[in-house]
Amino acid sequence: METYPVPEQKMLAAAKKKQCHQEHTPLNRGQFMLARVSLLTIFFAIVLLYMFNSTYSRSTIISTNKPGYTYSIDNLPNTGKNTYKLDKKKLAELVRKIEQDEFGYINSIVIIYRDALVLERYFRGWSREKRHWCLSATKSFISALIGIAVQQGKIKSVDEKVLSFFPEYSHIANLDERKKSITVKHLLTMTAGFEWNEYSRTVNEDGTINYDNDFQKMNASSDWIKHVLDRPMQSNPGTIFNYNTGCATLLTGIIRNTTGQSAKDFADQYLFKPLGIKNWQWNGKADGDWPPPSVISDDKDRVTHANSLFLTPADMAIFGYLYLNQGMWNEKQIVPKNWVKASAQKYSENLAGDYGFLWGLQKFYLGNTIAETVEKHLYFAYGGYGQFIFVIPPLDMVVVMTAENGPHFPGSKPPISTTFTMLYDYILPACASR
Repeated sequence: METYPVPEQKMLAAAKKKQCHQEHTPLNRGQFMLARVSLLTIFFAIVLLYMFNSTYSRSTIISTNKPGYTYSIDNLPNTGKNTYKLDKKKLAELVRKIEQDEFGYINSIVIIYRDALVLERYFRGWSREKRHWCLSATKSFISALIGIAVQQGKIKSVDEKVLSFFPEYSHIANLDERKKSITVKHLLTMTAGFEWNEYSRTVNEDGTINYDNDFQKMNASSDWIKHVLDRPMQSNPGTIFNYNTGCATLLTGIIRNTTGQSAKDFADQYLFKPLGIKNWQWNGKADGDWPPPSVISDDKDRVTHANSLFLTPADMAIFGYLYLNQGMWNEKQIVPKNWVKASAQKYSENLAGDYGFLWGLQKFYLGNTIAETVEKHLYFAYGGYGQFIFVIPPLDMVVVMTAENGPHFPGSKPPISTTFTMLYDYILPACASR
């Protein structure tokens, strides 16, 4: 079968306008149709895998485990059983082009398909044990933590008012009825209504911090929670999507105030340990030379940064697999099933696409011809420079890609369009051809 992206031309102008913003702008779906019908195809690319035998057996998967350390991804029920069929030519071509840097700087790709690890490849010196900066894909993990806290009764519902969680602030600037009405759900869907500009570059061309960007203003403040709560209101809550890392930061503050734990400690106890994830870091320096230490902020009064989780790509894939299986892992419900379903529903939309509970939403089509296509849905966690966790229920598949693509890396490619071209033109067709 072939795969086709959603033909929504209304997003083309926004795609071109916001391409320079690589960290905080979610996928613009229309740009993929543009790539298919115009000379802008030159900016798109391909990404993935290289295999040496026709069955993609377990022996083709690169494993670099440290002695005594095991990864949960090695315990998937169908790995090595050849219960799946892939188009090896598409995947081999993709990997070959990645190795030639035709798609910019791709660091890893991991594919789980039909309960099996079918591809795990690393490039440019990266390996399985190296933790990768998730950037804003961190927000999808925060969403999971909120779901767990709701299930535990720490948070009564997503309709609770945000200000009720922060009684320590006796004075909040720019307080009005709109601000008083902001709920947890508004934070999860980026519709809180704060005046907030995060679409400009976070870092200037000379490498200095761009303090015209509200994300950077928050980072520089002495109290991230207070900084966000004090922002003026721009719209009624629940009406307009506006990408705002401050919303996710407030959610980590809510976790702190309702559970007595920082979000990262809460994650360790109720998410990472149950999943067998041990090689992680939040709010600190990861492995290698990227990112520079100055990029990562330390905790401000135990508030966990919504942009600073570091995981191995293999463990990122296990998180995606958890959602693919409706929050279940090893017959244990880690994230509530109803929360997983709610997270992948459309609550807000913007020129860059649909949005759930801190997850991006996307449509695609499967069929031998465009006339025979059937609409399908996937959802994804996205972090700047090309960090993606795709959950694709119609194909029983999870895809993780990490990269260093963006304006700060000379010779790299546009991360969003490049990643989705790899997904639509190579990965999905390779699995849909069964």
